[in-house]
Amino acid sequence: GAFMGLFMTHINAPDFLRQWWLWFIVGLVGWFLIGYHDVKVSTRVFLVFTSIGVAALLVLAFVVIAKGGAHGNTLNAFSPGAAGVSWPKIFGGVAFGFLSFTGFETAASLAEEAHRPRRDIPRAVIGAVLFGAVFYVIVTYATSIGYGVREATTAWPASASGLAPLASKYASYMTDIVLFVVAVDAFLCGLGVGNAVTRMIFAMGRDRDLPSMFARTHPKDKSPYIAPIAYVVVSVVFVVVLII
Repeated sequence: GAFMGLFMTHINAPDFLRQWWLWFIVGLVGWFLIGYHDVKVSTRVFLVFTSIGVAALLVLAFVVIAKGGAHGNTLNAFSPGAAGVSWPKIFGGVAFGFLSFTGFETAASLAEEAHRPRRDIPRAVIGAVLFGAVFYVIVTYATSIGYGVREATTAWPASASGLAPLASKYASYMTDIVLFVVAVDAFLCGLGVGNAVTRMIFAMGRDRDLPSMFARTHPKDKSPYIAPIAYVVVSVVFVVVLII
């Protein structure tokens, strides 16, 4: 909601379209409609639009790298000492790095709905780690030199969306595209989490760790359909409590 509001502000959309809560509601409805039916629908939507988002960010990253960033390409981007970062901050960064990788294993939650789970799930999990590692290194390097290795220690944390603000400096023609991509990818992140969480709720309902109603499956799609409702309801409650 926040990212879409930022995008709408940037393109001078009417004021009501700039409100984060409007896009939060749209996102919730989208999560439910896409996640309620066969998991093939949500995973394909997720993969198609995430691929577009990843491609856009990689293009921007390569533009920044090709232009040499603020002070030229340098291996100092990989040196905490060159950035003047202390060990406590390094450990904090390591923790953030681990959390950034959280989710690579969620393909396992779709095993029961996969045709060849023993073959495809390991491929998906390992593939996510390998692709994610390469993607993170490229984008992080581009972000670091884009701001400047030392300047990035303050400019990067002050930014709401990492690499995206650099589009206006290095590729102004991509600014709106990147802002929109970041907003859509934030929505898809919630959709991906929803797929994993609802399958865990389903399994816990089937094992009687949660009420058995959560183990009900759709008569046509054979996918959990009570769990997605619970996911959306809890999401609303969480945001309301957070605001209060």
